[in-house]
Amino acid sequence: MGNPKVGDGIRIAAGVYLIYLAYQILKDGIIGGEMTGKSYAAGIIFSILFIVGGAGIAVFSVRHLMKLRKEEEQQKALQDTAAEGAANPGETEETSEASEEAEAQESAGEIPEEINQDQPAPDIEVPAEKTEEPD
Repeated sequence: MGNPKVGDGIRIAAGVYLIYLAYQILKDGIIGGEMTGKSYAAGIIFSILFIVGGAGIAVFSVRHLMKLRKEEEQQKALQDTAAEGAANPGETEETSEASEEAEAQESAGEIPEEINQDQPAPDIEVPAEKTEEPD
């Protein structure tokens, strides 16, 4: 399969050419007076079909090219992010270790203070120390 950009470029050119043909039919045949009767009606019908078809093909292809460009930009951004992560492996390892530690504490029922700073501490009753009274 070839480059989709080349195919889109050819379709855009074909759409523009259909619009040009419709313009020529209108200019020379209908407005110029070379068409009369049935050929006049056929000229109008085909001019409209060429304009609609050519514009549709061209617009579809331009939108497809824009979509391809956007996907390429996203892939490049992902590659840049991956390359940046490879250049600074210490930062990503520390971050992943911290997130794994937080997940382990949550699953064990412990909530680290750093994560839960905005909530008030629960009221915990501390048992009083037992003191022995002398008899």
